[in-house]
Amino acid sequence: MNITAKQLLLAILLLSMASAPYALNYMYFSDTEVTVLNQRIPFETGDTLDGPIRTNEQFTLAHYPVFYGYVIQSADSFLTEGWTNPHFGNPDLLVFGAPTLPWPENANWHREQAIAADHYLDQGDTMRARVRLNGDSMRVWFAGPNQVFDSVSYSDYPLGDSSLYWIQAPIEVSGTVSGTLILCTSLDAGLADNTLYTSSDPVNGRPDYLHPEKFALITEGSIVILNTPANGRENSSHGSHIALNGLYVALGGSFTFAEQNDLDSGYVCECAPDNRGYIFLWGGIAQRQAGYTHRSNRTSTGYRKYYRGDRNLTYWSTGLFSDVAENVIEPATLEFDTISIGQHDTLAVRFTNAFVPLRLTDITVNQPFLVDSGELSEAWTHDIRVVFAPTTEGTYTGTLSFRAVFRQFTFTVPLHGVAVGLGAERPASPLPDRLTLSVYPNPFNSVTTLRYSLSRAEHAELLIVDVNGRQVERFGLAAVAGEHSLTWDARAVGTGIYFARLTAGAGMRTEKLLLLK
Repeated sequence: MNITAKQLLLAILLLSMASAPYALNYMYFSDTEVTVLNQRIPFETGDTLDGPIRTNEQFTLAHYPVFYGYVIQSADSFLTEGWTNPHFGNPDLLVFGAPTLPWPENANWHREQAIAADHYLDQGDTMRARVRLNGDSMRVWFAGPNQVFDSVSYSDYPLGDSSLYWIQAPIEVSGTVSGTLILCTSLDAGLADNTLYTSSDPVNGRPDYLHPEKFALITEGSIVILNTPANGRENSSHGSHIALNGLYVALGGSFTFAEQNDLDSGYVCECAPDNRGYIFLWGGIAQRQAGYTHRSNRTSTGYRKYYRGDRNLTYWSTGLFSDVAENVIEPATLEFDTISIGQHDTLAVRFTNAFVPLRLTDITVNQPFLVDSGELSEAWTHDIRVVFAPTTEGTYTGTLSFRAVFRQFTFTVPLHGVAVGLGAERPASPLPDRLTLSVYPNPFNSVTTLRYSLSRAEHAELLIVDVNGRQVERFGLAAVAGEHSLTWDARAVGTGIYFARLTAGAGMRTEKLLLLK
C-alpha cells in the first residue's frame, strides 16, 4: 500500500495526540449551568449519570436523579428545586469548592491539523453539510441555504484507523464509526439519528466492553438533537430515543435539542406531552453552558438522560483540555544538600491533579530517607515531605514511591544525598553521573527555571518546542560538567503545553512544561 506524505503527516499528528500527556474526559462537564434564557436545568427523576461529572459553577437538583461516580462543582452547595432526594452511589465522591478548569475558546489546533492533512472541507460561507458515517468511510453532501440535499450529489472520504476532519459549515451527522474519528466544525452540529460504533447495540448504543472505536464531535458552536422521526418527533413510532457513542464538545454553546415546543418558536406539537424518549449516551458531553434536553413546556418536552461514562475514552486525548495540570510532580528529582552525620535535611515533592481530588497511599522510601506521613487524604495538591537522615558516611540514592487512588497509578521520584563525617570538610559537589533535566515551577505563569546537569564537558543544547514540534526558543549551553540552571521567560508565547528538550552528546532528556496565563 502506498502512503502519501499527507497521510503520513496525519498519522504522526494523531500518534502524537495519543502518546501525549492525556487529560481526563468527564462524562459531563459545563463551564456554566445557566442557559441562554438565564435559567437553570436540574438533574431530576429519570436522569441517571454514571461517571465523573463536573461544572465550573453550580449544579441544580430536583426530585430523584441518580449519580454514580464523582460529582464535582466549584460552588459550596447544590441548588434545589422543590422536593429533592437524589441518590449518590458513593457520597465520598461529592466534591464542593473545586477550582475552575480553563474552558477552551476554540478548536484552532484541530483546524490547523485538518488543513495540513488536506482534510479541511469548505465550499463557502452559506453552505451547510450533511454527514453520514459508514464504518470506514464518510459521505458528505453540501447544499445552499434554500436548497434540499441532492441525493446523488455527494463526495466519499475514506476513514483510516485514525482520522481528523474539519467541515467549515453547519453539519448534520449520523451513522457508524469503525475506527478513530475526530469530526470538527466552527458552527453548529445537528444529530439527525444515532451516531454509534459499528460494534454497539443499535437500539440503546451500549458498546462492547473493550471496543476498539473512538469518536469525538467538536464544534465551536452548539450540538443539537434534531427533531426528526428517528429521534422521536411528535412521539412518532419511528423511534423514541437517540443513542450516541463518543465525546460531544460544544465549545461555543450547548448540547441541547431542537424545536422545544414553544408557542412563539414557530414549532408547536399538539401532542402533550411531547416526550421524545431517552438520550442514551455512552461517552461524554462538554458544553460551555448548560443546554435544554428536557423542558416542562406544554406539559413536557424533550428527552430524559441516561448518560454513562466509557472507560475506553476516559483518558483519550482529543487535543482539548490537555493544558490542565494532571498528575504533575515537581520537582522531578529531590537533590539533598551534603550534610554531616547526625544532621538531617528536608525537601518536599508537590503532586497536583486538577481533574479529581486524589488520595495518596503506599507512600514509601528507603533508608536513610524518611517520610513523615504514610497516607494523604483526598486533595487537589499534596506536599510529600521527605527527610534525608543518614547515620553513616556515603553517597545515597533512593526512591520515593506512592499510589494515587482513582486509576491506581504508581509514581516514583528519584532521591539523592551525600553524608560526611562529623567535623569533616564538606567536599565539593561531585560531578553528576548522568544527564538530568528538571523544571520548577511547573505549571507556571510566564517564567520558570530549568535545571540541568552534564556529566562531562560536551556540546549541549536546550530547545523549547510546542505540541506540534515547532521550535519556540533555543538555548546554547555552556559545555561545562556539573549542575546548571537557566530561566525561560515565556511571556511572548501563549497558554499551552510545551516541551523542553535537552541534548548533550548522544543523550537526551525531555520535560513537559505547562504554561498557564
